[in-house]
Formats: sequence, structure tokens, C-alpha cells
Amino acid sequence: MSPSVWQRLTGRTPKPKAVAAPTEEEQAKDKEAVQKAISEAVSAALTGDDFTKAVAGHLATQLQPSLKAALDISTVETKLLDSNADLSKRIDESNTKLSDLSTTLDTNDTTTSGKISAIEAAVAHITESLVELGYTVKALQETVASPDTTLLTSHGEKLDTISTGLKTLQEEGPAPVSLALSSTATKLDTITAELAAIKATSESAAALKSELVSLKSELETAQGTGFSGIDTKIDNVLAAIEAQNSTLAEIKAADVGSEVLAGVKASNDSHTAHAAALAELKAANISPEILEGVKASNEAHATHTKTLSEIQATVSTPAPAAEPVDLSPISAKLDEHTAHLAELKSLASAPAPVPAPVDFSPLSAKLDEHAAQLTDIKSAVTAPAPVPAPVDLTPLSAKLDEHTAHLTEIKSAVSTPAPVPEPVDLSPLSSKLDEHTAHLTEIKSAVSTPAPVPEKVDLSTLETSVKEIHTTLEAQTTTLSEIKDKPTDNTAELKLLSTLEALQTASEKGDNDILTSVQEVKALIEKDEKDQSAEILVEVREVKALVSKIEIGGVNGAAGEEVGENDKGVEVKKVEGNGVKVEEAEVVPEA
Repeated sequence: MSPSVWQRLTGRTPKPKAVAAPTEEEQAKDKEAVQKAISEAVSAALTGDDFTKAVAGHLATQLQPSLKAALDISTVETKLLDSNADLSKRIDESNTKLSDLSTTLDTNDTTTSGKISAIEAAVAHITESLVELGYTVKALQETVASPDTTLLTSHGEKLDTISTGLKTLQEEGPAPVSLALSSTATKLDTITAELAAIKATSESAAALKSELVSLKSELETAQGTGFSGIDTKIDNVLAAIEAQNSTLAEIKAADVGSEVLAGVKASNDSHTAHAAALAELKAANISPEILEGVKASNEAHATHTKTLSEIQATVSTPAPAAEPVDLSPISAKLDEHTAHLAELKSLASAPAPVPAPVDFSPLSAKLDEHAAQLTDIKSAVTAPAPVPAPVDLTPLSAKLDEHTAHLTEIKSAVSTPAPVPEPVDLSPLSSKLDEHTAHLTEIKSAVSTPAPVPEKVDLSTLETSVKEIHTTLEAQTTTLSEIKDKPTDNTAELKLLSTLEALQTASEKGDNDILTSVQEVKALIEKDEKDQSAEILVEVREVKALVSKIEIGGVNGAAGEEVGENDKGVEVKKVEGNGVKVEEAEVVPEA
């Protein structure tokens, strides 16, 4: 076992004289003094500047790479640049989307305005059509309310003329029969033509009635179709406006302009704080202090090296032989000291930070602030891209507010049930339609009576009958003229006179019947103007029948002779004229 340093040091010292063995009290005092000296030496070593500088230099050597890496802001700058690029890209996308939305809103506004203009034009057109229809219906109503009675008046006058002619015929006898019947035939032809005109008038009235019915149905259909089309268009406009409102509500709900501006402001403030913190770090750089600590540590190393060299030189010198001294107590004490020094060495060798010499709390706080700010930056970057401060969204916001106001006005304008009372007041039109409905009802009730059916009257037969009457009357006139001009004896004259009297009697009876029928026709015409055509046709048939009776009586007056005896037993010749048997003359026997 090699001698210890203490033994070598004690070996170089002069050999002390033998002393008496210390007592227990002295040993206790020496032990306490040694422990106290060791504690003071250790405390002085721990609190000394050399030890502090050495520890500071060691810590600086260990922490220099970490500090350099911590103070390197290139990574942060790269992340910030990437974040700014991503943010700019998102801002551009947001601007593009906002531009598209603005264009869409403008297009929808234009389309909605066009649709509303079309609706107003359609309502105006319908109003004009209804006004024109009102004028037409009013004119028709006036026409129906004031029917043309000139034909009835002319018919009455002509019937009066016929009655006058028949009276004249009755008064003058059978002489002007041919002329009267000729004028009667002419008048009957005129009446036939007028009846044809009445038939055409009735047909036109029926056609007018059908046209009014079709016009009413078309009006109701057009009104229903027009308003249904307007309702459909208004519903489409409302649906489009509600879709736009939902889109605008979503845009408004998703509008984070204030939050984006706040985030951008916080990001700018964070950048400013980072710049200030980096400036502070740069200004508070402890590189000179570290260099001074390293320099002091090098000087301490040099001093230690010199001391160790001296100790090595001292140790290398061979020590003189020491006298035997009982150093067991000292050896035990040194062993204890060695154990304490080993503990101190283990404590000193442990990598424990010494906060007292170097206070890193500000740096740690600053790093914590940087970490918090970086976390805020990360959260701001991961959030949806906000609108940057350089982009002034005030005009767009004002435009959106204007669009919202316009759409709100449009929605409030078209939210009422169609038709919209504000732009088009249809109450006068509704009252006018009610009046038109009442007028049409009156017209319908006025024309609902069965019109004369002229097609049931065969005018061709009437014309043929009148022509036959005319021909027969001419034949009678010729026969009467021949009879009148032919010279006969007294018997023939008596027969002729008897025949003329019978004919006159029958003619008077027929004329009276005709006058009565004409008066009845006139009374019926004055009583009911609506059934004039039918009554006139009936009376014309009666006139035709009476004329036929007259024709039969005139032609067959002489043919209806019958020979018989009177109450005196005298043979007489009986003539049947118009169904009446009269005694004409006694039969003269032939020679």
C-alpha cells in the first residue's frame, strides 16, 4: 500500500518531539476543530468566486449549444413565412368566393327585377283587356236594353194598310178584287222578305248570345289562368328570394370578419412581441459573461495546474523515514474525511443547476411566453383563413347590407297574397267585374226566352201558296169579266146576280174574318214583342186559309148548283156558295 499524501507531507516535516498522549478531552476538541476546519474549508470552497466561476463556465459549456438552438429563430421565421403564405392563399380564396357571391347576388337582383317587371306588365295587360271587355259588354248591354222596334212598327203599319185595303175591298165589292189581291200578294212578298230579315236578326241574336256565353267562359278562363300564372310566377319569385335569404343567412352566420380581423391583429401583436422579445434576447446576450467565466475558469485551471505541479514535485521527492508514530486515530479521522469528501464529490459531480450564480428565470419566462405565442400562432394558422387587414371589406359589407335591405324590401313586398294590393289596386277591377257579372246575368235573363224559330216556318210553301192565290185571283177576275161581258137571258142574269150576291156575302164574311185576324195579330204584336215572328206566321197562315176559302168560293160558286123544290112546290135551282145554300131562281122548263 502506497503511503498517503498526508503521510508524505508529514514525512517531509521535521520530526516532532515525542509528546505525551492526548487525553480524551483533547482528542474530542481536536476532532471538533478538524471537523469545523473541514466544514469551513468546504463552505469557503463552495461559496468562493473560483468555484462559482468554474461551475458557471462548466454550465456555460454545457448550455451553449442549447441556448444557440433556442435563440435560433430561423425555424420560427420559416414557419411564420409558411403560415403567412397559407394565410394569403386562403384570403385570396375568400376574396374570390366573395366576388362570386357578389356577382351571384347582382344576377339574382337583376333576374328578380325582370320577373317583377314582367308580372307588372302582365297585370297591366290583363287590366287593359278587362277594361276593353267592360266597354264591349256595356255596349252589348245598351244594344240589348234598347232593341230596334222599327221592324215591328213597320209591320204594324203594313198590317194596318192591309186592314184598310180589306175594308176598302169589302166596301167596293168584287170589282177591285184583282188589284187588291195583287197588292196583297206584293205585301205578302214584302212580309216574307221582312220575315227572312227577322229570321236573320234572330239568328244574329242567337249567335250574339252564344258569343256572349263563350266570351263569358273565356273571360272566366282567362281570368283564372292569368291570376294562376301570376300566382305561379310570384311563388317562383318567393322561392328564389327565400333561397337567396337562406344563402345570405348562411353567409351572415359564417361571417367571421371581426374574428378574422381580431386574429390578424393578435397575430400582428404576437409578431411585434416576438420581435421585441428577440431584440431583448439579442440585447441581453450573455456571451461576454460566458467568455469572462471561461477566462476565469482557464486562469483557475492554470493556478490549479501550478499547485498540482508543486504538490507533484513535493510528492515525488523521497520522504525521509518516519519515526513510528501511532497515527491510527488520524487515519480513522482521515478515513471519515475521505468518506465525507467522496460524498461531497458525488454531490459536486451530479449535474444539478445552480440557480444562485446564474438566474435563468427571465429566460425561462421569456421562452414560456414564446411557447404561448407560438401556440397562439398555431391556433390562428389552423383556424379558417381570415380576411387580412390590407383587404378593406367595408365597401363589400356595405354592398351586402344594401342587398340585404333590398331583398328584405322585396320579400316584404311580395309576402302578401297575390294579387299584390300595393303595386296594383284590383278593387275597382273587382267591382267592375261584379258589375259586368250582374249585367251579363241581366243579359242572360233577357235573352233566355226562346227566340223565334224561323226555320220551322216553311217560307217557300207560303210563297207558293201566295203565288197560287194570286194566280187563282187572276183567273177569277178573268172569269168574272167574261161573265160580265157575255150577253145572256134573264135566267142567266138572275143566276149571275145570285152568284155575285153569294160571292159578295162570302167575301164580306171572309173580309171580316181577315180583319178580325189582322186585328188579333196587331193586338198580339203590341202585347208581346218577343213572340212577334211566331204570331205573325200564325196569323199569316190564317190569312192564307181565309184567302183559300175565298178562292174556293169564287171558283166553285157556279159549280155547286143543285136542283130542288121550294116550299111552294116550285122547282128551283139551289146554289151552294161557301157552304151556304141559297135559292137563286125558278127553273124554266125547256121548250
